[in-house]
Amino acid sequence: MGKVILIGFDELETEGVRLILSSLAEVLSISEEAFKMKLKDVLDNPPTGFSTWNGKRFAIIHEAPPAEIVKRIKALQLGEVIFATSTPTSLNWKLEKLLKELEEEDEYFSSR
Repeated sequence: MGKVILIGFDELETEGVRLILSSLAEVLSISEEAFKMKLKDVLDNPPTGFSTWNGKRFAIIHEAPPAEIVKRIKALQLGEVIFATSTPTSLNWKLEKLLKELEEEDEYFSSR
């Protein structure tokens, strides 16, 4: 089963996502200490908790069907969420580097 890392979701939102994704992926809510870890290490041994990153929401999808996951999370109408899938390269990045990259990409595409 794949995994989805949530950042910027509160406890109630996280439980809602867990419910709608229970058949597709394990949902991980991580603490801010995960930002200093490589993505692959977060996936293997996630420090649990709730974290925020510049007031934005992220859903990082690993080895799970991205189209269906995006569709289901969007159906919850929680506002803007930045979605990403893991890649062989991003698995070796520290999570904070990945979040900065995703944030920059989102700002670039939003301004177009």
